[in-house]
Amino acid sequence: MQLTHRGTLTTPLRARSAAVTAALVVAFALLTALGAQIRIPLPFTPVPITGQTFAVLLAGAALGSWAGAGSQALYL
Repeated sequence: MQLTHRGTLTTPLRARSAAVTAALVVAFALLTALGAQIRIPLPFTPVPITGQTFAVLLAGAALGSWAGAGSQALYL
């Protein structure tokens, strides 16, 4: 029986240059900043839902663990 591993969303893009990776890190940091401005208030709690959570998860899925963490460190 043969097992296959699919990896992350970026598996086909592993050979991208450092400049492209840096640009994507900056882009996802900006996306996180924009997502933080989107807020959906909930009537049963004072804590709203924000688009920031989606942007953080998307950065991790699209960039991988190290570059995704780098984009969030840049955001902070």
